[in-house]
Amino acid sequence: MINENDLLAVRAYYTIMREKGYFVGYYGSVRQEKLVMEIKEKLGDYLYKAEGVFITFYMNKSSPAAMFVELKGEELMEEIEALCNKNADTMLDILYDNSLPLGAFEYEVLLTGINYND
Repeated sequence: MINENDLLAVRAYYTIMREKGYFVGYYGSVRQEKLVMEIKEKLGDYLYKAEGVFITFYMNKSSPAAMFVELKGEELMEEIEALCNKNADTMLDILYDNSLPLGAFEYEVLLTGINYND
């Protein structure tokens, strides 16, 4: 899921995964301009309750979506972080899968550290 040679990424991933409580995840496919809205609609209040947020984008390296995420990744994370608990640990990862069609844009969101009582 993450590049094991990137020590900072590995450390951030394990920090997020060790959050106490339970986790919620979502895997979807959407046009790039609707990404943030779909994440908000699908995960709702869980975004604000989570202590850890891990997002992975899957796309064909030659896809226009790949260029979009590479250029706008930081901006996307800022928009997503605005929906989250301000103290949540967040991480973005991009994985290329050239078996995906050029127009495909898939993503996975993992939220951790959610209190059972919420």
